[in-house]
Amino acid sequence: MFGAGALVLALGWANLTRAEHDTNVPANKAAKLLGVDPDRDERKLKDPAQIDYAKAVGQEVVCLCGTCPRHTVTNCDCGWAHFNRRTIQLALLDGKTREDILKAYESAYGLKVFPIPPDTGLGRMSYLLPYLAAILGLFGVVFLGMRMRGRSAPVPVPVAQRQDPEADAARRALARELDELD
Repeated sequence: MFGAGALVLALGWANLTRAEHDTNVPANKAAKLLGVDPDRDERKLKDPAQIDYAKAVGQEVVCLCGTCPRHTVTNCDCGWAHFNRRTIQLALLDGKTREDILKAYESAYGLKVFPIPPDTGLGRMSYLLPYLAAILGLFGVVFLGMRMRGRSAPVPVPVAQRQDPEADAARRALARELDELD
């Protein structure tokens, strides 16, 4: 029993270690577009301002490894994020701008690489859609309420209030007998 648990633990640890350092995931798409090779290039950012700028650019790209809950590349600890942090740093060393880097990531992975949709085109529509749906829903409720208000069903008259001559005569006879008993 203990041996099987240790085996499962060892295999799980090996997979976790491999996933953290695996650069064979399709992380090199943007690196190829930017013209950098993070595996072979030994240059490093040395200026603290450049390091902070690389972190800021990394905050605008989401980790796409599939195991992270959409952390940004700066905040994620997996191999995919590490590879792409290095790619961003090397691209900045090569003189690429923030816009160049973000365009490369967008063309490599699409809009899913951004933590929030861009404020243009369909991205702008994704911001407006919930408000539009709420307004249309409110108008729908008001329209339905006005329509229901115009169709009021006839109110049935309670049985006790109906005019029945026999019941009315019996009521008068009962009232007379009660008066006579007093």
